[in-house]
Amino acid sequence: MKPAVVLAVVLSLAACSAASPSASEPAGGTVTVTSANGEVTVPVTDSRIWALDYQTALNLLALGVVPAHAGKYGYATDPFVSAAYTILTKAGVELVEPGKAELVAAAAPELIVGMPNTGSDPIVPQLREIAPVVILPGLPVLQDTLDTLGAITGHQAEAAAVAQRLQTARTDLARRVKGSKFAGAAVSALSACGEDAFCVYGNARGFGPILTDLGLRRPPRQALKGNEWGYENLSPENLGEHKAEIIIAFVGSVSFGAPSPFKNPLLDTSGSRTGEVDFSAWFGVGPLNQVWVLNDIDALLFGKGRIADASAGPALWARVTSAS
Repeated sequence: MKPAVVLAVVLSLAACSAASPSASEPAGGTVTVTSANGEVTVPVTDSRIWALDYQTALNLLALGVVPAHAGKYGYATDPFVSAAYTILTKAGVELVEPGKAELVAAAAPELIVGMPNTGSDPIVPQLREIAPVVILPGLPVLQDTLDTLGAITGHQAEAAAVAQRLQTARTDLARRVKGSKFAGAAVSALSACGEDAFCVYGNARGFGPILTDLGLRRPPRQALKGNEWGYENLSPENLGEHKAEIIIAFVGSVSFGAPSPFKNPLLDTSGSRTGEVDFSAWFGVGPLNQVWVLNDIDALLFGKGRIADASAGPALWARVTSAS
């Protein structure tokens, strides 16, 4: 299988309509949401939830909701994934293999929620026979995700509080960027995607809106969405077109063991601020992803702390959950 095809398997977060609350009742009643599997009415519950993927489980946990189970990541475990596993396990979430309808049936959950293309798509029809199912958008917006998870769990206040903490963190860093030599700088985001293959990332993934909020630009070729998964394939001979004042290379599972684009002489990094960051942290969308990205930008631009690895997970998680 070609690297680009393999990447599509890893990142194939199918395009679908954003899940958003349309009408709700108090906790203990029901809420109707529009999701990838159509408009569904689900019980408002914060217990006995089966999360189809670890990212959704982590996002629920940020709202104070502890899902009973969470599907594991199906590929090489990046530092962000390792940190997430540690946080979820400590909270009492059982990590399970995705795509096993019999495991879900045995748990008899009240609600099933998760992202598409994370290992359970083929069994969704079976899951609907077990409990109400909400499939979240494949190319998500964090605020929409928080709103939907808050609505289906009755934790809207907690969702709003998390959103406010994240906004405060972005505003603080944006103020510092604006007063620095990096104000308005362009940020290029690339990765290896297998041997002699590269990918370039658009501005639709979770990190894109963060960069915009910080007053940072994207190069012209990266200023749009990209494909429905937020990236595009790039031939090595075109690497030079993606030089910028700041160049970010995603490393980890996305690379399939291939070297960083920084090692390719066709990418001129002279005069650029460069850094290698965790793919899963920057590509994913959630509160922990956002504080991870902010941490990395702070370290890269201002030398405050260091680019995060798995060991940074607990401290970054505290920024999500603590009002202090």
